[in-house]
Amino acid sequence: MLASVALVLSAASAQASAGTQGHDLGDGVVGYAMSGPKGLASYDQTDPAWARQRFCLSRTRKTFKSSGCGGVALASVGATLTDNRLINPVRVIRQWGCRVLRGSSVSWRSPDYMIRAGRDMGLVSRNVQEDLGAVRRTLKRGGLAIVVFGPGRFTGRGHYLVLRAVGPKGFYLMDPYGRGQFGHNNERRAFSGRSLEANGLDNLWTFEAR
Repeated sequence: MLASVALVLSAASAQASAGTQGHDLGDGVVGYAMSGPKGLASYDQTDPAWARQRFCLSRTRKTFKSSGCGGVALASVGATLTDNRLINPVRVIRQWGCRVLRGSSVSWRSPDYMIRAGRDMGLVSRNVQEDLGAVRRTLKRGGLAIVVFGPGRFTGRGHYLVLRAVGPKGFYLMDPYGRGQFGHNNERRAFSGRSLEANGLDNLWTFEAR
């Protein structure tokens, strides 16, 4: 399985292209929509195709639905920026999540995890910590970002989301847990930088095609 995933990620690298700009979504908003021609690969950890699957088969009781937000967010970013839908949550989590659970030095909350996985996909990946200015610039250039939150509006413990667009009213999100862990629809409204910071923003990674 891991060898086949590596081949998929290698193929994705060849498809990534440089020089892109963020999509004009209207009203000064730049980035990716949730669907349509300007949409990103909007994967959902509650999708019946994988929701009840275990990360590493018999190695853990954790499922995609309960704990797959990081891998699902990363798969959405990778599939979008490489235009390769062979990159999906199952492949990404089996490649990276299983390594973490087997005792790898790379942890789910480690800045290096997202950076290394992004580079394996042929992307330029950076840990920008809490620099929303860097995220804004990345989105305007056609890239994407992943944010992890601590307790707040988005999660009771910890949750990864994709920052997909930016405009005059703030940042727009893609939530791997569909309508959100608390039933909020976090995907249809903008959040100011201050609102994100006040609701547990913990770390940020940016991704761009080479």
